[in-house]
Order: sequence, then structure tokens, then C-alpha cells
Amino acid sequence: MNEKKKKRFYTRWWFWVLAIIVVAGIAGGGEESSQEDKEKGDAKPAATQPKTETEKAKVKQEKTTHEIVKEIIYDQLGKKTNTGEKRIVELQVNDNAGTTDANDKVVVAKLYADENLSTNLTRKGILMDSKKILESLFKQKNISDVTLLWQFALVDKYGKESVDTILKISLDRQTADKINWVNFDYNNFSSVATQYFEHPALRQ
Repeated sequence: MNEKKKKRFYTRWWFWVLAIIVVAGIAGGGEESSQEDKEKGDAKPAATQPKTETEKAKVKQEKTTHEIVKEIIYDQLGKKTNTGEKRIVELQVNDNAGTTDANDKVVVAKLYADENLSTNLTRKGILMDSKKILESLFKQKNISDVTLLWQFALVDKYGKESVDTILKISLDRQTADKINWVNFDYNNFSSVATQYFEHPALRQ
């Protein structure tokens, strides 16, 4: 009789031990899950990595022709003249309907010229600046035609002042490719340009 009671006692004792272990295991698992959820909730997104040189180059290549032309003009001549006028009066970059290449662009830049000590020096300065800009612009393979319209303040015989085009140079790709820019004399623009115009005021 006593042995049966002892067996029942031992059976109950093991039962309760197992029950406690199971309950403890469940509780521990719940705490781990809660801890994992908390860690996931506290996790922050990875910081944005800086762009690689390749990605930066790609962004640079994606600039429009208009932006590239503007940068070239500013790099060569500055954003303002020596009298404080805005360098670029007007800038147009359009598709060239005269070629079969859909990417060909026509550039028309209306620019304010620098002032100089004399009319002759002003003229030379414009021609020198034209050489700089045209050489740089025609390095862009999609530019097929460029026209520079140089603006300057003129005073007529009645004393009235007005801003007008005092020099115009147009150059196409075919002509530009023939020019050796290192040795080119800017005084020859009048004979090689597809269009060339000088205001009579520059000849005085």
C-alpha cells in the first residue's frame, strides 16, 4: 500500500517538474520573440552610400546641351563683363533641322562684350573671346552650328545710347573641323566664317 502511494507521489512530482519546465520554456521563447521584435523595431535603415565616381560621371553626362554650353561660356569668359553686365544676354540651343542626325544642335548665343580702351581693342577682344568659345563648343560632338551675336552699348550722333549687335560670327561643323585652333589667327574669322558681320562703329 505504501509503495503504491510512493509511486503516485513520484509520478505527480515528475509531472509538476515537467509542467514547470514547459511553462518556463514558453515564457522564455515569448521573451526572445519580444526582444527580436524590439530589435527589429529599433533597427534603422542603412545610411545612403555616397555616389561612386562612375555614378557621378553618369550624372555629369546627363546634363543638357544648353547647360553644357552655358558652363563653357561662363568658364571661358565669366558670368559678367568687365563693366558688370550679364555675360549671356540670351541663349538658344535648338535641334538642327538641316542635318540627318537627330542629336545635332544649333547654338545661338547673344553675349555682352567687354569694354576696352579703344574701339580697335574692343574688336580684338571680341574676336579673341570668340575663338575661345567656338573652339570649346565644337569639342561637343553634337553641336553642328554656332552663331555668336556680340552686344555692346552704342551712342549715335544725337547722343542716344542703345545696345546693339556689333559683331556676328556663324560657324558650322564642317568649317570648324578644318581649323587648327592652336595656330588659327582670329582675324581670319571674317574670311572663314559661314556668316560674318561687323558694325560700322567697330571700323572707326
